Amino acid sequence: MVGQSLGHYHILEKLGSGGMGEVYKARDTRLNRMVAIKVLAPGTTSDPARKRRFIQEAQSASALNHPNIVVIHDINLQDGVDYMVMEYVDGKTLDALIPRQGMRLGEALKVAIPVASGLAAAHGANIIHRDIKPSNIIVAGDGRVKVLDFGLAKLTEEAPGAENDPTRTERARTEEGAVLGTVAYMSPEQAEGKKIDARTDIFSFGALLYEMVTGHRAFAGDSRVSTLSAILKEDPAWPPGVPRDLDQILRRALRKDPARRFQHMDDLRVALEELKEESDSGRLTATNAPSPGASNKWIWPGAPILVLALGAAGFLWQRAAGPATPAPVAEYKLRQLTADSGLTTAPALSADGKLLAYASDRATQSTLDIWVQPLTEGAQPIRLTKDAADDSDPSFSPDGGQIVFWSQRDGGGLYLTPAFGGDERLLVRGGRDARFSPDGKWIAYCVGGDFLYDSKVLIISASGGVARQVGAEIGWAAKPQWSPDGKWLMVSGMDGSNRANTMEYWMAPVDGGKSIRTGIGKFLSERKLASFFGNEWRDNELIISKGSEAWSVAIEPGSWKPGEPRRLVASTGSLRSPQGTPERLVFASANEQYHLWSLPMDPRSAQVKGPLRALPHTGGDQINPSLSRNGRLVYMQLSPDGREIRIREGLDGKDRVVATGNFRPEISPDGSRIAYSGSGTAGGVYLVDAAGGQATEVLDPKEKAVVFDWTPDGQRLLLWHDTPIRFSTIDPGSKQRQVLISHPTLNIHTAALSPDGKWVAFVLTDRGRTLMLAPVRDGKAADEAEWITILGAPAHQTRPWWSPDGKLLYFISDRDRYGCIWAGA
Repeated sequence: MVGQSLGHYHILEKLGSGGMGEVYKARDTRLNRMVAIKVLAPGTTSDPARKRRFIQEAQSASALNHPNIVVIHDINLQDGVDYMVMEYVDGKTLDALIPRQGMRLGEALKVAIPVASGLAAAHGANIIHRDIKPSNIIVAGDGRVKVLDFGLAKLTEEAPGAENDPTRTERARTEEGAVLGTVAYMSPEQAEGKKIDARTDIFSFGALLYEMVTGHRAFAGDSRVSTLSAILKEDPAWPPGVPRDLDQILRRALRKDPARRFQHMDDLRVALEELKEESDSGRLTATNAPSPGASNKWIWPGAPILVLALGAAGFLWQRAAGPATPAPVAEYKLRQLTADSGLTTAPALSADGKLLAYASDRATQSTLDIWVQPLTEGAQPIRLTKDAADDSDPSFSPDGGQIVFWSQRDGGGLYLTPAFGGDERLLVRGGRDARFSPDGKWIAYCVGGDFLYDSKVLIISASGGVARQVGAEIGWAAKPQWSPDGKWLMVSGMDGSNRANTMEYWMAPVDGGKSIRTGIGKFLSERKLASFFGNEWRDNELIISKGSEAWSVAIEPGSWKPGEPRRLVASTGSLRSPQGTPERLVFASANEQYHLWSLPMDPRSAQVKGPLRALPHTGGDQINPSLSRNGRLVYMQLSPDGREIRIREGLDGKDRVVATGNFRPEISPDGSRIAYSGSGTAGGVYLVDAAGGQATEVLDPKEKAVVFDWTPDGQRLLLWHDTPIRFSTIDPGSKQRQVLISHPTLNIHTAALSPDGKWVAFVLTDRGRTLMLAPVRDGKAADEAEWITILGAPAHQTRPWWSPDGKLLYFISDRDRYGCIWAGA
């Protein structure tokens, strides 16, 4: 067609092609303007339905007069060629503009809002587009956004008007059951050929918006059939790291049930406009904005980003001596500091607020190093450590000249380094959670088991020497924080009596004397704000993280009385490790998703036989996996809509929902039955056939026990009981029960019977999560006198399980500070 003429339109070049035909750039010789001409594909003119839809596109679009919808100038037939003349937009279609890693939030909203506006206008004229996709959106060089191709449009109802109204569109004669449109962006009802309305465009728009912000399709399969199946049955992998409001918009737009989606495109458009206002004002974190020297990438699961909260006016916390009248909360502007694709965590702010230190694997993608970044515009981060072992948890000296950090090298310990690089010096072996005293002369730290068990707090001179313990009478103590005058350490502690195990904030005098149990923890717990592991105490203000929020609690010196909590700031993800000065607060924002992985191995020899790989998932969190000997997998899937127990035939098979609203599924060794617990921590125990059917009650909810596992022979269920924690077994048929292992005062966790039933492995939390072994006779474990300690402090162990031949015991241990899988003969 290039070089030819259709009427008074001279064709200059081909612009593209689509399902309805080919598009050319042409000159209108009468009006001396550029136009776009769509020509019906050769050989299809004889198809009445196709030709009718082509004509319908022109009629539908010509009825719309909106700045975000391409204008139709003319429709004609010449020499057997059907063509439509449209407004020419000098730009690119959206599929050519979406980068592989997705668009930045602001860029995406600049396109999405005009598209939503155009579709809202079409819906107002009773017209459904039915084929929303990136190639049908064009963005001009000056930023104008236009919706193309109403070739599959359908009237929702006849609009009133005169019988000979030339802009009135003929009612589409598509019958229920016909599937039209581009598969990857169809709504579920459209994919099934059901009756549709304007909400089908809302779903397609949601799929379009998802692709804009992630860089990949919401629903993608290897074939048309598998893609349709994903649309009907699966949820997209919800992108972590996005602002909470955007996440909610995507979820609501992509609901399978039309009744649960946005009901009107105008409502969706307003939600996007409000999101843009929040983003433009700085009250919302633009989560995929790049940091200096980093590429624009989404922050995927388990990869926290560092965020800086700046007080726009006044001070972040009051400096008054007591918690009398809370200072007004300032307006905060959030600024994302890092956008690396790996792990970035453990932020620390210098006392003057000018330097940020953190741990990141940005250089190696495998091990953590310490980095320092000046908080000035355009400053680049400086890599301080380059050891092959992990370095983390940095903390500044009061003058900002030194950093103390934990390193995994040589068995683990605390090291000192100049803040801008230099020689690293070992301070002490085995320490963690280090903090400089206000005068910079001392460093407090803790040693012993992680998560507080069997831990204690010590102080050591910053120049080295012999350490001494502080707060010895607390029992178990960790996470030391200095008081502003340097005379006290606030620590998270337990009494260590093996019975109460109540965690609390304690004040330990540095120069000796009795430690004080403050009651701050109980006070915060009553307000549902208890937090012992992600806090910072500075200037008599305790800053705590709880979920996605940071809170401030003023602490009165001497009496240690807490003031009423004040919420400081909220994050889009889990807010961790808040630190700050009166003007600035820095924290890590983590967005996590739990997915199942498989590792091929020989369980009898503990030899790994292949690479670790992710199992197929459909979005949401996958937890509590249970695998039968014949390869049937049962697990829980969590989503904002609830929780489901799913069964999968083989690791890569299709899922089937077994039950909803329940938890802790356990499949029998032969794969024939599934046991699970009801909702809540004491919701009863139920049994259902793996092939499906009605569940039967095994244990009444009043019994206050939950299912933990099956016995190796598959004949009985292993039950977990609370206060103190102990285990028993039950025959699902006869309901006959027997105590497996118990103790009047000790808490027994994660019991696992050997394949021959002669031994039980378990963990004692009262002894620092020690891995234990006890002989079993006639279905009952021996008394404490015969228990055998397998592994104890300084690490702690969890969840033992046996090899099939009973010769190896597997367990999880944090002896390298991370939860790793171990095996022992």
